[in-house]
Amino acid sequence: MTKRLHAENGMFKYDDDKVRTLLRRCFSGDKVIVGVIGEPGKIEASTCLGIGDFYYTGDWHLEEFWNFVDAEYRRSKNADALIEFGKSCADKMGIPFFTGIITAKQMMPKVRLYRRRLGPPVGAYFLYGGGLSLPQVRDTIDRGYDDLRKDVADFLAKHGDRTMPHRTVRDDMVPLLREVMTMLKKLAEDDVWCSDVPKEAATKHSEGNGATV
Repeated sequence: MTKRLHAENGMFKYDDDKVRTLLRRCFSGDKVIVGVIGEPGKIEASTCLGIGDFYYTGDWHLEEFWNFVDAEYRRSKNADALIEFGKSCADKMGIPFFTGIITAKQMMPKVRLYRRRLGPPVGAYFLYGGGLSLPQVRDTIDRGYDDLRKDVADFLAKHGDRTMPHRTVRDDMVPLLREVMTMLKKLAEDDVWCSDVPKEAATKHSEGNGATV
């Protein structure tokens, strides 16, 4: 699983020996916690959390080494369950939980998930070099964006320079404007770094998601 994670998001060369050293720490409980979802022999998702401290303090915190859901299970609630597992570990230990996102795929949906579960971000990652093909803004837009834009352009080309009958406004223009408003709302929501998250959304915990960690 760590190799599949690295294939998606790794920035540097994969070192199998170093990964195995970390896994041995996991299995021996050496300041590392592992959460796993799935049946024996068929892991769906996992997270690895380490106990550490920053260079300027002796206070402990819980930090994420990885948080990964295998491709075939990404329509499940596994990602939510892994985040909640990290939060529950931090609550039981009485220390803060630090986690982040480094990815070249579907960045904005992942950020929205983390904001819903953890609240507003306290910083941001920036990368110079490293070889990751970073997502562009279009990554945040639905596949239907081009179709909708074409529909609007066609409608304006057909009706823009003339008075429209009531039936055209009711049956064609109003539904099209509703689609446009829905798309604009989504684009506003995609601006996750600047928008505020309601307090209840930041503190709400998942219930009954069907996953066991």
